[in-house]
Amino acid sequence: MLSLIIPTKGLDDYLFETVCDYKLSIKYDYEIIIVYDINNESQHNKFANYFINDKIIKLIYNPDKGRINALNLGFRHSKGDIIKCIDADDKLLDGFFDELLMMDKFPAHCHNATLVNENNIPIGSYTFDINILNKDYKYVLSNLKSAPRWVWSFKREIAEYIFPIPPELFAEDIWFCLIIKKYCKKIYHINSDLYIYRQHSGSEWGGITNFSRTVMVKRARWNLALFPVLLDHKEQLNIYNDSVFSKMINYYEVLLGQKKLTYILFAKTTTYYKSKLFIILYLPSFATYLLNIKWLFSKYLIMVNTKLKIISYR
Repeated sequence: MLSLIIPTKGLDDYLFETVCDYKLSIKYDYEIIIVYDINNESQHNKFANYFINDKIIKLIYNPDKGRINALNLGFRHSKGDIIKCIDADDKLLDGFFDELLMMDKFPAHCHNATLVNENNIPIGSYTFDINILNKDYKYVLSNLKSAPRWVWSFKREIAEYIFPIPPELFAEDIWFCLIIKKYCKKIYHINSDLYIYRQHSGSEWGGITNFSRTVMVKRARWNLALFPVLLDHKEQLNIYNDSVFSKMINYYEVLLGQKKLTYILFAKTTTYYKSKLFIILYLPSFATYLLNIKWLFSKYLIMVNTKLKIISYR
């Protein structure tokens, strides 16, 4: 059984249409759990009346507010063998459901996504970071490698490690990534765009391809606030040394400081991160361009490696 958990501030027409589309697309045993913060009576009645005899659609009011509390609450009400947490204004494509039988063979799964703007016009293609797949846990942890929470799905035994998500975290993406990497020996990557991510200019993170100064300062502050929370869960995350995040802390501190080349040159971080700081601070538009090139190259590289593996097995 598949459990789709959808946290949202409030119910709306877009989510209603999306849920109706899911009901037409999913041929697998499933449930959709919608956890909402704001109780709009007219929208609630629209959902409740339309799905009144539908036991697979669960509407749950979130009294504690916030996305992480909503995700934790949604998981407590879930029954599925496979869990996936998606966003209310995005769209999971039919191709995902075609992969469910294969997913049963793996503890966790991930995929790529198409990026669209607020008018649903494609603006790019996100490819899952292959370093998360190929590098060891220590690398992923120390470099704070992450992926958007909506790329993941996982078996219930892995979900038991993920949930409850620490409510003091601002964002849950890194938590998902670290727990999955730590506890999964194999991760099934589907090298296809199985999700449509709507990039909003006014979103908390400013958009996945936005490297403007304002957005990067926000992200730096939020990411720096992550480290004390992660260190509070040392045993669960296998953190044996408090300095494991030192190069990343220094990286974000430079982003918060004044835009000076000397700060970058003398930063106590790696050459890679110094180069990244220079591009982001001085060439933010070029950073967006490079990111899109990286995603395209990664998708191609994964495709080539997959073909080579198939050939070598013959």
